Amino acid sequence: MRPLLLTVALLALALPAWAYDAKAFDADFAHDAGQTEAYRSSYLLAALTEVVYDKANLRKEKWDRLGVSQVAFKNSGKHDAQAALVTTERHIFLVVRGTKQAKDYVQDVRAVKDHNWSSDKIKVHAGFGDQAKALYDWSLREIKRHQGRRKLWITGHSLGGVVGNLLAYRLQRDGGVRVDGVVTFGAPRAGGNGWQGKYNALLGDRSWRWINGQDPIPHEPRSGVWKPVGKRQVIHKGKKLRFTDPPNPNGDWLQFAKRHGSTKYLHGFWDGMPNSEQGDMPRPKLVAPDK
Repeated sequence: MRPLLLTVALLALALPAWAYDAKAFDADFAHDAGQTEAYRSSYLLAALTEVVYDKANLRKEKWDRLGVSQVAFKNSGKHDAQAALVTTERHIFLVVRGTKQAKDYVQDVRAVKDHNWSSDKIKVHAGFGDQAKALYDWSLREIKRHQGRRKLWITGHSLGGVVGNLLAYRLQRDGGVRVDGVVTFGAPRAGGNGWQGKYNALLGDRSWRWINGQDPIPHEPRSGVWKPVGKRQVIHKGKKLRFTDPPNPNGDWLQFAKRHGSTKYLHGFWDGMPNSEQGDMPRPKLVAPDK
C-alpha cells in the first residue's frame, strides 16, 4: 500500500495547480454576447499575457502552474517582437508579448497608415505592421506544426494585443488558419475604417478587447481616423467587470501607470470576479508577485 500511496502523491504533485475546463473555456466566449460572463477564461488569458514577459525559466514554472505547455518561442531582436505558442490537449494559444515602450509606439511620428498588411493591401500603422511582419512567418509555420485539431486563440497585452489582431487577420485571411478567438488587453488601434470594417467582418464576432478603467493606450492613436476592432469589455473602477455593452471610459494619460500594465489587468480581473468564480485558480501573486 505504501508504494501505491507514494505514487499517487507524486502524481498529484506533478499535476498543475489549476487546469481550466476546456469546454467551459469555449462556452465562456460564446458568440451570443451576454449569455455568459467569461471570468475564469479571461483571467487565464490575462495570466498568459503576463507570463510571456518573464524570462525562460520563470515562464516554464508559470506555464506549468496554469496548465499549459510551451511548444515554441520567437524572439525577433531587430523589432523587439516576441511571442510564445503554448498548448493544452484541446487548445493552442499564440501569446504575443507587449513592450514597456508601448506609449512611444502610439505617439511616434510613424503613427501613419502606410503599411500594406495582408493580401488585400489594407493600410495599418507602420510600426505595428513591422512588429507583426517580424512574427508572421514563424507564427504560421509553428501553428500549422502544432495545431492539429486544437482550437486556436490569440492574445496579447498592449503592443502584443494590437500585433495579435494583425496576426489573427492575416493568419485566417491569407494563411489558411482557423482562428477561433482573439482576446486583447489594453491594445491600441491599428488602422482606420477600412481596417475596422474588414477585420470585424472576418473576426469581429470572435474578438474581445479589454480596457482597464481609464487606461489611455486603447484610445491611441486618438485621431478620428483610427478605429478599434472587436467587442469592447471594461474593467471599471469599483472592482467590477463589464461583459455586455459597457460604457466606454475616457482614456487619461494620468492613469497610465495605474491602469495599463499587464499586472494591473491581471489584478483587475481577480478583484472583479465573484469569490465563487475564483475557486481553485492560482492567485495573482503566483503569476505576478508584484502588484
